[in-house]
Amino acid sequence: MTETLTEPRVNLAAATTLRRQTTLRRQETARYPAIFRPTPESRPGFHRIVRPGTGLVVVSAAHAMLLPAEAEAIAEYRLQQYVLAGLYDGAVVERLALRRDPAMETLGAADIHVAVGNTAGQFLCYLCFQSALEDGRPSGQQYIRGRSGGRSRQVYPRMGDADRPIFPSESEYGSEIFGTHPGLRLLPVAGVRELMRLVRNQAVRTHTDSLAVVEAIVASSRIVRDRRNRIEATVGCAGPEARRLFYGLAIPMVYAPEARIVGENVTGSVGGDTLLWTPSSAEPGRFWPFALSTADVLRDGAYYDMLEATLSLSHDEALRCLKQLRRRGPIKPPRLLVADHEAGETVWTDHLVHRTNRTRME
Repeated sequence: MTETLTEPRVNLAAATTLRRQTTLRRQETARYPAIFRPTPESRPGFHRIVRPGTGLVVVSAAHAMLLPAEAEAIAEYRLQQYVLAGLYDGAVVERLALRRDPAMETLGAADIHVAVGNTAGQFLCYLCFQSALEDGRPSGQQYIRGRSGGRSRQVYPRMGDADRPIFPSESEYGSEIFGTHPGLRLLPVAGVRELMRLVRNQAVRTHTDSLAVVEAIVASSRIVRDRRNRIEATVGCAGPEARRLFYGLAIPMVYAPEARIVGENVTGSVGGDTLLWTPSSAEPGRFWPFALSTADVLRDGAYYDMLEATLSLSHDEALRCLKQLRRRGPIKPPRLLVADHEAGETVWTDHLVHRTNRTRME
C-alpha cells in the first residue's frame, strides 16, 4: 500500500512545487565527469564511446564493474529523474533523506547499465537491463537452490514455471503476463532481462536530446546482440513516450495493453509498507507490459548497424540521416506477436493504439 503523507492539504501543492524546483535546479547544474569522461575507455565489463561529431558519450557497464563514483552518479540521476518524471514521491524521498535510488540494491552483478551524456558531463538519458529477483533481491544467474517448503524447486527455472524468480514488472502485473506467452514460457529465466528505468533528463534540454535517446536504444541493441550476455528475450513495461520511441525506431516490440495491475512494483519499496511510487505511476493504462525477442533484433541487425553509423556523423548529418531511417513500426512482424487464444487471457499487439483498454487496479 502506498504511504499517505501527513502534510496539511493546503500546503501540499506548494511543498510539491518547491521540492520539484529544488530537484530541477540540482539536475540543471549537475555534472558527472566520473562517468562521462571525454575519452573512450574499455575495461572488463565497461565500455565508453565518445562521438566527436555530436559530443555525446555512451557508457555501457556491468553493475559489478562500476567504480564507486560511477555507481553514485547513476544512482543519483535515477532518483532525481524519477522524482522529476512524477514516478517517485518527492515528499517520501525528502523525509527519508535519500540521495540515491534504493532500487540500485536490487541489481545483480551482471545487470547492465546504459548511460548517455556529453563531454560537458551532463547526464542525458539512462536505462538498464535487470535480471529476475528472488524475494525482491537479485537472484543471480544460476538460480541453484535446494528444497523449499518440502518440495523440489527448479534449478534452472523457465519462464512458464510457477515457482521461479520474477522480474520487477511481474510484481506489478503478475508472473502469468510473460509466463503464459508461448514464445516466452519455455525460455530459461536466466536468458531474459527486464529493460528498466528508461528516462531522459527532465531538467536539461540540449540540441542533442533526440540523438541521446537513440544512442541509448542503439547501445541496447548492441547489448542484446552480444551473445556473451546470453539474452534471449527482453521484457518490461513502457509508457506512451517510450512506446512511440520504440515504434519510430522499428523496435519489434509486442505489448499487452489490457494487462491489469495486481500489485506494487517491488523496486519502489524502501522497507516495510513505505513506497516511493506516486499514484500516477500506477495510472490505469499508462504503462503497457512488453516483450522483445532477441532473434528479431539479430534479424534486423543491418538496420541497427545503419543507426550506429549515423550516430558517428556530425550533429546535423546525424539528424538528417536519422530522419530518413525512422520508420513506422517494426520492419517485419514481431515473432512474439501471437493470436489472443494462444496466450491465455493476455492480448498482445504491436500497435501503438489499442481500442479497448480495461487496465485497472484490483
